[in-house]
Amino acid sequence: MFINKNIIYYLSLIRFGNICIAIACVIMSYLFLETSDFISCFKVVLLIFISMSIGNICNDIIDYKIDIINHPNRVLPGKLISKNSAFIYLFINLFLLLLNSLFIPIQAMLFLFSANFLLLLYNIYFKHLPLIGNVIISMLLSSVFIFTEFVIVNTLNQLFIPSLFAFIISLIRELIKDLEDICGDKSNGSCTLPILIGVKNTIIFLFFIIMTFNFLGVYFYFIYNLSIEYLLSIIILVEIPLVLSLFLLIKNPIKNTFTMVSKIIKCIIVGGILVLFLANLGI
Repeated sequence: MFINKNIIYYLSLIRFGNICIAIACVIMSYLFLETSDFISCFKVVLLIFISMSIGNICNDIIDYKIDIINHPNRVLPGKLISKNSAFIYLFINLFLLLLNSLFIPIQAMLFLFSANFLLLLYNIYFKHLPLIGNVIISMLLSSVFIFTEFVIVNTLNQLFIPSLFAFIISLIRELIKDLEDICGDKSNGSCTLPILIGVKNTIIFLFFIIMTFNFLGVYFYFIYNLSIEYLLSIIILVEIPLVLSLFLLIKNPIKNTFTMVSKIIKCIIVGGILVLFLANLGI
């Protein structure tokens, strides 16, 4: 039972659910690239798992005091895992990252290390700045598609559409998380977008981002002559839930709503992956 509990605590520390979403993106990318190089796909899955684990562990170590206010039930603030244990897990993952990166092309290795270095800078500094931190983490999350393509087929232009969609959806969720964490961020002296321009103006900004995303979703259907399955699935699984989320934010802009909408956006991300699977875009 002791071992099982520690495994559960570790999976919670690294945000295993979020990592599973990223792995699903890798698998979808592998299918769209129409390659039989399963070994390279496995390498990407492993490296994405390790990189995201490092980022999430760093986040909890660095933001320990903030999370006591914003997320008191998290593993680290709740002391289910000690900070010393978190550092041990971090160093183990760093070693695994260095070891496994030896088995990918040098260009992909440089891409991976640059992304991880940028992720470290984000956790230390950029996440406390208005918008720029949100843009950086959204770029890193959307780069899962680019990195997968780079390692498997050594190109960078075949997965543009899902990468762009992932960037916008991630940006929406990051801004909502900033709304959710505004109290703890203020206590730490951070200057996120909601702190800088206020909750109401941040929601107005989200309105324009969501409307832009919905427009692009339909626009790409006509421009790239995509399937009707793509159009119906993106409207039902992504665009309608986004509009509903926006309605909830406008109607009742409080912490509980921000938490609820953040969870809805995570479901929308899963819906977006399902859109790619159902539509078979042939990118």
